Amino acid sequence: VSIEDFVKKQHVFSKFNSQQIYAVEKLFEWRDYTARKQDESIGYVLPNHMLLQIAQHLPREPEKVLACCSPVPPLVRQNLQGIHKIVIEARSAELKSFKGERWTNYRKRRQSDRGEEDDALNSKQSKEGEEENAQPVRIVSRHL
Repeated sequence: VSIEDFVKKQHVFSKFNSQQIYAVEKLFEWRDYTARKQDESIGYVLPNHMLLQIAQHLPREPEKVLACCSPVPPLVRQNLQGIHKIVIEARSAELKSFKGERWTNYRKRRQSDRGEEDDALNSKQSKEGEEENAQPVRIVSRHL
């Protein structure tokens, strides 16, 4: 699942401010990276509702991050300081208004705010155009 699909499905963009959305993005990236590194599912690493809970409340203390999770996933406990750092970064991010803005416009603006070039987006779109006929690969992991 992409961050775009997640945000749309959870209606995050209409409910959260820019700091909270920053937290959703970074927590989503951390969860995806950790799941791949540990060969676990994203739901095991940090379930959606817990990710949204942390992003919504942006807890000031690490213990409050744990309070957003019940029961606390093992990888959240192990990576508590890193997760809390994401929350602190989100709290210190500039609070921006994006009322009426679409998610895709927000993402483009965030990329330009961070100084990222649009080349990455353009190359991705051109690759998608070239690979229209390509079949997606689905990886299924089963724990015995």
